[in-house]
Amino acid sequence: MTLDIASTAFLAQSAISGAPALHQVSVEEARLMYTAMAALSHEGPQMDRIEEVAITTADESTIRAHVLTPPGPSKSVIVYYHGGTWYWNRYPGARCDLQSMAYSYSFSPELEQEWRWSEVYATQPEILNYVEHVAQRFDLNKDINFDTRVKRAVYDEDNQQWLIYTDTGEVVAARYFIMATGCLSVSKDLDIPGTDTLQGPSYVTGLWPHEGVDFTGQKVAVIGTGSSAIQSIPLIAEQATAMTIYQRTPAYSMPAKNRPLDEDEIAEIKANYPSYRDEQKLAAAAIVDPPRSLESWHMVDEEERAHRYDAAWNAGLLIAMQSTFNDI
Repeated sequence: MTLDIASTAFLAQSAISGAPALHQVSVEEARLMYTAMAALSHEGPQMDRIEEVAITTADESTIRAHVLTPPGPSKSVIVYYHGGTWYWNRYPGARCDLQSMAYSYSFSPELEQEWRWSEVYATQPEILNYVEHVAQRFDLNKDINFDTRVKRAVYDEDNQQWLIYTDTGEVVAARYFIMATGCLSVSKDLDIPGTDTLQGPSYVTGLWPHEGVDFTGQKVAVIGTGSSAIQSIPLIAEQATAMTIYQRTPAYSMPAKNRPLDEDEIAEIKANYPSYRDEQKLAAAAIVDPPRSLESWHMVDEEERAHRYDAAWNAGLLIAMQSTFNDI
């Protein structure tokens, strides 16, 4: 399949910059890359037409969608997805780093109103329950082929369609083919010399046993201090008799200030969901709070900088520190 000039230029520039491809980085790194690119980008292209459509689901609910059509001939589209995270990652302490009422589907007003999140930052089990609820509510499972792996996909230039070959022997023809494999669907093997002689069991956070692990009375070594380690270490340490942590590069982390959601704040957010979703569409990485400062750090005195840093530290928001000044 031949990409249009703009898409080819984008990929070429990304390669020249030395930055890794989006599917090769963590979700946190991809968000930071996106935020940086959004800050440098100009206004997007003008649309030939924008249509609002309503799609009726199997249970007669309504899904709102915007169809954006650019002027001129149709062009290729590069789509990056990440998925599978909340099924495979079941390690102790796994939870989202975005506020639960923002990290949710916006296509159905009915769904927004009926689902109740329990905490500011939802845990893995709660998010998985939410995803399964959505699949059942909108009867999505009937359109999913489970236990099926795509072996290869070939673009048929003559017929302008994809031919997708699966391990069941089925060949599917489609005009559009979105490879939503994600960057967290394949865990990293423990490729450290000597691990094959390890006497005890070893676990990878991305392939955590569904039945859980009991570390009571165990000596535990944790390799790395990434997001999953930061979340799991405190809970594992509560059970283990001793813990050793191996770290190559120190990680920057902030207190989440997580807490249960109360009914008043839930009601307020739900009452203003339409305008909040509009703000998300314009915000980098769809993160609305807190708003980014337009001031540089050297435009204020040291006391004011310290005040803003302390407030950001105590805010419990993902990009609070980055939002204190426009050059952080």
